[in-house]
Amino acid sequence: MIKKYIVSLVVIISLIAFSSIEDVPITKRVKISELVFIGTIDSMKYAPNSDDKYEFPFDTAYIKIQEILLDKSPMIDSTSTYVNLIMLKDGPLCFKNREYGIWILNTYDNYSNFQVRFPSDFQEIDKVNEIRKIISKLRNEEKNNTRK
Repeated sequence: MIKKYIVSLVVIISLIAFSSIEDVPITKRVKISELVFIGTIDSMKYAPNSDDKYEFPFDTAYIKIQEILLDKSPMIDSTSTYVNLIMLKDGPLCFKNREYGIWILNTYDNYSNFQVRFPSDFQEIDKVNEIRKIISKLRNEEKNNTRK
């Protein structure tokens, strides 16, 4: 019983530590992300409500990938069609089924799930050209740095 509480506490602390309602500039967020893509939440798995004050349930969004813009994640390849996004149930960074836009994500737990860390991790689709320019600029900077 105590082990269950400790595991739950560690999970919630890590999510709080890596999730913030403070926004981060989009250029910095893209630079430190592992995956940037256009996609739609295709379905949701909602965690049951819990009366246990030591249990912190997570919802899971299954996001259908339409186009990968940037991929530094070892778990995504050209055949990948979905991403699992975990969210603290009723937390500050939650999404709804059918949300469509640009996702800027990092892996969460041994690369099987992704998480949103900041409000800027989801962008409306009308920002796609801005994000493409940011990615292009970052790639050019990386090329220039490797040539030196």
